[in-house]
Amino acid sequence: MYVSTIFNGILSLVYLGWGIWMISDKLGRDQTILPLHGWLTILFQGFTWLVINLLVSLKKVTLPQIAAVKFCLVIAFLFSGFLCVSSIWGAVSDKTLSVPMLLDILSFPGAILFLFCGFKRQSYTSTDLDISDGASYEPLPGEEDNANGEISSNDNITPFANAGFFSQMSFWWLNPLLKKGKEKILEDGDIPQLREADRAKNCYLMYTEQLGTRKQKGLSNSLSMLSPSLMLPEGKAAFEYEGYVLTAGLFLAKVLESLSERHWRFQTRLIGIQVRSMLSAAIYQKQLRLSNAAKVDHSSGEIVSYVAVDAYRIGEFPFWFHQIWATSIQLCLALAIVYYSIGLATLAALATVILLVLSSYPTDQVTAQVSDKAHGGTR
Repeated sequence: MYVSTIFNGILSLVYLGWGIWMISDKLGRDQTILPLHGWLTILFQGFTWLVINLLVSLKKVTLPQIAAVKFCLVIAFLFSGFLCVSSIWGAVSDKTLSVPMLLDILSFPGAILFLFCGFKRQSYTSTDLDISDGASYEPLPGEEDNANGEISSNDNITPFANAGFFSQMSFWWLNPLLKKGKEKILEDGDIPQLREADRAKNCYLMYTEQLGTRKQKGLSNSLSMLSPSLMLPEGKAAFEYEGYVLTAGLFLAKVLESLSERHWRFQTRLIGIQVRSMLSAAIYQKQLRLSNAAKVDHSSGEIVSYVAVDAYRIGEFPFWFHQIWATSIQLCLALAIVYYSIGLATLAALATVILLVLSSYPTDQVTAQVSDKAHGGTR
């Protein structure tokens, strides 16, 4: 945390100092600050880096703020990676290294430190949350929670709770469970317990706490990079090792794409599970407060359907919401790259995509009808 704060703090101050020096130099030479794009870009980068550094250094953040911080960290990481690659490319091709290029290259390690600190410290504890409705909670069979509902050190907690940055990025924390599953058939005792942040009790407490405050919109986003189609005619390279640079850039893009996609799916599913746990606990608490007259209108079967079907659908919403806009952006980028490569022949590819979508529509309708009938039978 301290290394990230100091490094990125110095980097942001250097950005701001260089931008101010550019303004004073232009005023001294040209008696004007125009054009704006030179120094304004440097100042904007420095100010943005300083704000992100302050956000990561916050001691207490609420749930929407955590989602917004993670969104900013992912955007900063991808943007700094693009600047780093482009600056290295420009330095190699021009055989010169300017101060803005050096700052852009150093911003990528700073973004990695941001990710390490930001995702490492995002953990929730139930000690700061109070039960406002007086409801009592009992541990499930097999759990060994103490009287305060806290987890003792002897419990079989998932390694994900204490996993580091690289362990989370590579899903290394799953290895003990996978090895155990390879040796024998897994039993209930072999499955580790959820971490505190994912338990229904804490999800419900965070939900009730947020209901009493002003709601803020939390964003969770994960971006996927689309590998470009690169064609280098023989004998027309911009510099000697352009092929190696392009290959390394393509490899880096694929690595970032794989990591981004895997963690996007994992994080959206994790948020969905937390939402389902929260809704199940909220529905259960609501059922305990139902009067006899209300129980006539809302049977036990309907309440079970709320938990089994409706809560599941709401839990699937984060994944499909981000799937819709991410797929649309990827499709537009793919069409733009194809148009840049082959020109008007892109219309044939676009027509093929449209035909595939239209041909799958009847099948999707039948699947939706069967799913609705199956869900209706459970009510």
